[in-house]
Amino acid sequence: MKRHERPYGCTFQSCHKVFGSKNDWKRHENSQHYHLETWRCDEEKLEGGACAKASYRRQIFQEHLKKEHQISNTDAVKVKLDKCRIGRNCSERFWCGFCAKLIELKKKGLDAWTERFDHIDDHFMGRGNNIKQGIQEWIPVDGDKPIGDIASPHALDATFSGKGSQESTADSEAAASSKSSTGESPAEAIVISPHDGSGSGSKKRAATSAINDNRGAKHARVTETLVYCVRSSTSFDLTLIPR
Repeated sequence: MKRHERPYGCTFQSCHKVFGSKNDWKRHENSQHYHLETWRCDEEKLEGGACAKASYRRQIFQEHLKKEHQISNTDAVKVKLDKCRIGRNCSERFWCGFCAKLIELKKKGLDAWTERFDHIDDHFMGRGNNIKQGIQEWIPVDGDKPIGDIASPHALDATFSGKGSQESTADSEAAASSKSSTGESPAEAIVISPHDGSGSGSKKRAATSAINDNRGAKHARVTETLVYCVRSSTSFDLTLIPR
């Protein structure tokens, strides 16, 4: 495998990061994502195709079975709760978007977690009887279509070629520049010391000029408050005089 190739991709639908090594991919999913306890409906839709509804609470999944698939029998619901369940961090079974089904784990604990990564890695690398597949062909746990069909082609091309982050940064910088030129960026606060008599006038004018420049044609009313400290024999009196 060439160093510039990035055959590994994050299996979470909302994340489009790609990686050049298995270790980088594993480290990303282990540190950036958390697999919640999930129930993925395996019933068929009336119009055809898998339902693929993902529920993250047992009660919500039960209500879904009753409302959408008319499954209310206690025994039938119990079977579905066990068969469609994906435990936290994929304990017992995990969803493979390349196989498009739940895979039963043979190992326990950390070994089971490693088994999941090894299985998906075989798809990425085309080992065994698997054909080599890219993350664009991955079907998310809460979907019935590959990631490549869900996202726009232009976004996918930019993301999976490694240009996504660069373009995103460029867009952010352009947006920031645009806001600055149109006066939408917030004006900076300027603190004027009441004891600094020598440069107070110039600082006031600079503050007013900065606000007017940032807001363009919008007129802002600037209110200043002078604070005078008067020392008496017993205590300090503060007098606020608005201008």
